[in-house]
Amino acid sequence: MAQSDNPAEGHLPVVQPTQGRGLAATIRKPFRDGLKVWHLYLFLLPTFIFLIIFQYYPAISALYHAFTKWNGAGVSEWVGLQNFEDMLKDRILLASMRNMLIIVVWTVVRSIVFPLIVAELIYSVRSQMAQYVFRLLFIIPIVVPFVVVMLVWRSILGPQPLGVLNAVLDLLGLGHLQQPWLGDPQIALRSVLFVGFPWVGAVGLLIFYAGLINIPDALTDAIKIDGGNALQRMWYLDLPLILGQVKVVFILSLIGAIQEFAGILILTGGGPAFSTTVPALHMYKTAFQGDRFGYASAIGLIMFVLILGITYVNMRYIRSEVEYDP
Repeated sequence: MAQSDNPAEGHLPVVQPTQGRGLAATIRKPFRDGLKVWHLYLFLLPTFIFLIIFQYYPAISALYHAFTKWNGAGVSEWVGLQNFEDMLKDRILLASMRNMLIIVVWTVVRSIVFPLIVAELIYSVRSQMAQYVFRLLFIIPIVVPFVVVMLVWRSILGPQPLGVLNAVLDLLGLGHLQQPWLGDPQIALRSVLFVGFPWVGAVGLLIFYAGLINIPDALTDAIKIDGGNALQRMWYLDLPLILGQVKVVFILSLIGAIQEFAGILILTGGGPAFSTTVPALHMYKTAFQGDRFGYASAIGLIMFVLILGITYVNMRYIRSEVEYDP
């Protein structure tokens, strides 16, 4: 701001009024510039309209209908917390919660451990071309549609003579090991957990690899000079420095595991005897087969709160001193 610098005047510094007008003009300038190109923002309008229709409206509608009795078409009836009370008596839902817990723990572990190990192995390869080839080999399966992958696994784990795994066991003279992998309530869930072997997700692999290549070479050389081996480097150097990437993979795998139902629907349909049913699948069947959209919305709300709570704890309390050191 312009001020009077004459000490003989004996007055406090005087702010020139023109500067106030200049500040206001500075604030108004972006707004005026935006008005000049307002027609360009019209190209974003369809995107916002679709977001409102297909994202925000269904979410808000589900939040409201979680407290109602609604068949999806007629007039909804307000029932308050009745849907949530019914959950405590829903044996299928309670059993599905147990299944979901097992699936979530296994999915999070495999989504972090195996891609991280492979990323470390690729990162340790000296040849840049070899690193590129290995990355490409793990990324190519992404182009295969998810439904196709699940159908292939269903054919592998299917009953004899259609099941590939049972057929291979028979050829190897191990017919006594044949099982109805997806048809026995005692082993169906474990068979579902086996799907995806060797469990190296391309997304997690790329995220970890991107974090590893950003580690300064000076730190890697220092731990080698100190006599550290590959495991010590991974534990004491790599993991603390890529904890941010680990958190991203953790959240993505957690959300995916809680919301997962399409793969189980294709493999087992939630059976046999609800041994592979998960809350998301139970919610789907309750809504579209039982016409209880209000109760299904309540299940969805509980899942949302669960994901939100775990995400908050992960972002708030799981921190790396290296990552957050200013």
